[in-house]
Amino acid sequence: MRNDMTKIVIQMLSALIFLSLGAQVYAGIQDGLDAYNKKKYSAAFSEFSPLADKGNAIAQFHLGQMYSKAQGVAQDYKLAAEWYRKAADQNNADAQFALGSLYADGKGVDKDQKIALGLFLKAGEQGHARAQFNLGVMHSQGEGTSKNEKEALQWYTKAADQGLAKAQVNLGLMIQKGQGTAQDYKAAMGWYEKSAAQNYAKAQYHIGHMFEEGLGVDKDFVAAVAWYTKAAEQGDVLAQFRLGLSYAKSQGVSVDVILAYKWFSLAAAAGDVKAQIYAEELEKGLTFQQLTAGRAQALIWKNRHNG
Repeated sequence: MRNDMTKIVIQMLSALIFLSLGAQVYAGIQDGLDAYNKKKYSAAFSEFSPLADKGNAIAQFHLGQMYSKAQGVAQDYKLAAEWYRKAADQNNADAQFALGSLYADGKGVDKDQKIALGLFLKAGEQGHARAQFNLGVMHSQGEGTSKNEKEALQWYTKAADQGLAKAQVNLGLMIQKGQGTAQDYKAAMGWYEKSAAQNYAKAQYHIGHMFEEGLGVDKDFVAAVAWYTKAAEQGDVLAQFRLGLSYAKSQGVSVDVILAYKWFSLAAAAGDVKAQIYAEELEKGLTFQQLTAGRAQALIWKNRHNG
């Protein structure tokens, strides 16, 4: 009887010690996260370091983030990879995604698309939306694996269903083009609309293009210009070019050579070759006042978005 009581007391004490240590770890992690989210990186580092050394995956992942992004420490991708790996080995999905990204870009590790794919797969199977998106890209483009449009479609769908805007656009594009599935303009538009509801510029551009070309919707140049404008104001280069064409050709709007030049020049400055050609051709027919006004409007836009 006495031995049984002794065992029970020991078990109870062990449980209390375990709970106490667990509470301390939780408090340390929470303090670290609070400091990290407030960008108090020195304090966050102090909280995470001892916990990471003891094997806490959350702390290890955040140390990886800090070294990767130069948050309170000198940027060091090798150290970032080391900490990510420790957490990834414990099946931390965020760390698996982050380490996969380093392998995909060759930062701190030798570039290896196959290893990246494997890490994204581990994270994606846990429901990590950005990993699922990357799996869609890699299967779509044949990076680290053979090209497989159906597999790409499945991964984009998983990420899109979680509300990831860029996955919704890529899924829409595949459906629009009939890649890995039957072509369906209306279904594609539905995904673009979900993404555009999050103010994602590429989705806004594609909706504009659907209205301009009459794909799954009645052709509507006015609606196209409205959507191109939303995307162009956010810096989408293709939308800026199409908006320039709309103003140059009076498509959905009245002719306005000043605005046409503004959007052509902005798209050209971002590297769009066609926009550069159109800007140069349009410039030949502008008066000095029109050219000055167009350049001024482009400069105002740049200052507003780059300031």
